[in-house]
Amino acid sequence: MSNSTALSRKEKARKQHALAETLATDALAKLFAVDPPALSIAHTDEGKPYCPQVPATLSISHSAGEVVVLVGPEHARLGIDVQHVDERPSYHELAERFIDPGRARWILEAETPLRFCYVWTRMEAMMKATGKTLLKLLATPEPEGLPLASFLYRTEEGLFVLSTYGCGVTVPFARPLFA
Repeated sequence: MSNSTALSRKEKARKQHALAETLATDALAKLFAVDPPALSIAHTDEGKPYCPQVPATLSISHSAGEVVVLVGPEHARLGIDVQHVDERPSYHELAERFIDPGRARWILEAETPLRFCYVWTRMEAMMKATGKTLLKLLATPEPEGLPLASFLYRTEEGLFVLSTYGCGVTVPFARPLFA
């Protein structure tokens, strides 16, 4: 990868992050009837976003131009993750190396990154909500009965998987995965 490509990706990620923070402050401003300029997004030492001016919980994710923000009551355990379903070859290696054997077999038998993205976004959303490490969540089978929901949707940029933890989010333009 050339330096210009790496810089371009880094610049895109920075812009997506800035957009996510703008969306978050706009959503919080509407919820709390505050002018958006009066709000700011800060981050804990662990990188979790929050707004010091209002009692709310935030979760932010972005991938390949898609930006998603989840806002909930203060101290709520919630998380969101979005992932572009691309044809990157490394998903096989990641599944075999980091994901528990049962889910890794399920992912690899499909010969498509869709199932990998499904598992990855669910665990990423759970990590954001619970504070558990991603590697630990990936290495153990997913417990049943968790407040997790996953959706599949398409944009001009391609196919995406969106997963949420800790809330009854309805995404009208997406359909549930593996229901």
